[in-house]
Amino acid sequence: MFGVMYGIGLWYGMTQVQKNNLKVGDMFGCYFSFMISGVSLGEMGSVVSDLQNGKTAANHYFHVKQRTIVIKAADLDKPIDGSGDRHIKGDIEFRNVSFAYASALDKVVMNQLSFHIRAGQTFAIVGPSGSGKSTVISLLERFYDPLVGEILIDGQYIHNYDIEFLVFLYVYFCYVF
Repeated sequence: MFGVMYGIGLWYGMTQVQKNNLKVGDMFGCYFSFMISGVSLGEMGSVVSDLQNGKTAANHYFHVKQRTIVIKAADLDKPIDGSGDRHIKGDIEFRNVSFAYASALDKVVMNQLSFHIRAGQTFAIVGPSGSGKSTVISLLERFYDPLVGEILIDGQYIHNYDIEFLVFLYVYFCYVF
């Protein structure tokens, strides 16, 4: 289709040059301007789609950014942050922890999970996609609170720890085979 339009444009331009109504340089300048404009207009369809996707992503980002945080505050006057005499050894214990994301409270992604990791012990969480491996880390970093159950670090409830401190406390390696 574009080839036919460009052919007609070139033919018409050459007839105008033969009649001395147009110079050859002006004809080619006009011809290439229309050709570049046509290609640009043809690309607008994908740009409009990308702009719509960007708008949707931005709306989602601002919705998440403006949500009310419902993570429980520290139970202590001064949360544990690893400074002074509150050094972290590294014992981690999950006691009957259950969790569901706020967007789907009827779908429990973790049901009564219990385990104990001793300080200095290497521990791996292995499972198929969607089995809750990243959720365990998110709970340890206090991105979320469990629905029920307890998470303890060195025998202290996780709510007693400074949230920013917890985010930087863990080393997390993700291997995909």
